[in-house]
Amino acid sequence: MSPNRNHRTTRFRRLACIAMLALAPCVARAQDSAPVYVRFEFSDAGLARMSPVGQERVIADTLAAVLGRKFDFWPFVADTANGLPRLEFRIEAHDASYDLLVAIRATDGTRLDAERAFPLLPQGEAERVSGTTPSPRRLPRKVGTALAEWLDGDGGGVMLGTLELRAPIAVLIARAQPPDERALLPLRWDRYAKLGSSRFIIFCDWPLHGTVQLHSTGAGFHRDYPSTNPFEALVVDHDGWGPKDHLEKMKDHMQALGELKPRAVMLEEFVSIPGSDSFNVAPPRP
Repeated sequence: MSPNRNHRTTRFRRLACIAMLALAPCVARAQDSAPVYVRFEFSDAGLARMSPVGQERVIADTLAAVLGRKFDFWPFVADTANGLPRLEFRIEAHDASYDLLVAIRATDGTRLDAERAFPLLPQGEAERVSGTTPSPRRLPRKVGTALAEWLDGDGGGVMLGTLELRAPIAVLIARAQPPDERALLPLRWDRYAKLGSSRFIIFCDWPLHGTVQLHSTGAGFHRDYPSTNPFEALVVDHDGWGPKDHLEKMKDHMQALGELKPRAVMLEEFVSIPGSDSFNVAPPRP
């Protein structure tokens, strides 16, 4: 990506879960996202035997900190009680090197993705006489550095794709009465302004009809979210009704809009705002 990536629009076509919704504006408040849990386990028995007690938790904390700096849409915390959704990391010996592998376990406990692997210690780097086993005392730093470097390259887009549809951020939505082609997400503008021009899909239940998709775009500004403690929230405009390959005009469904019960909001396409503190993720190379 070019050096001026913070100053130009960058698009990432991803379906990342941004919010789980219930229509209850009378008790609405700014939402903080639910955590994404991070677990680390040794799969190499020799490395596990050499590591100090509690090392797996220390490494999990390190990984969570790296992820949080890169993806501030979600808080990442070390897993202590089988929390979900959960990123599961492990180290595996591979030829003459060690790889760090990661997969995600969704909110229903299902492990959805094949593991992604990237080098922890490249071939030829020696930590001790036998060759490539990392020093246990330096392992947390090495693991954190390896993950950060991967995320700054191809891995940023890969990880965003790994989190898609699986990491809820908020609950609730507000809509004008009578409903119009605009809605408010309970996401504080001072934190989520970087999503202000992004594209979303709002999944809704329509009684007696099934699920409806509202394709929406950030309006690029904020309005006060209706609550006892109003806050500046992200505004979205509804662009179309229905699945993407068969979109219908919103004006043809305005009467039905008030019957919808929002269920989930997905980030369909991240669009950074020129000059903003953009979410810098390099797109995967072809």
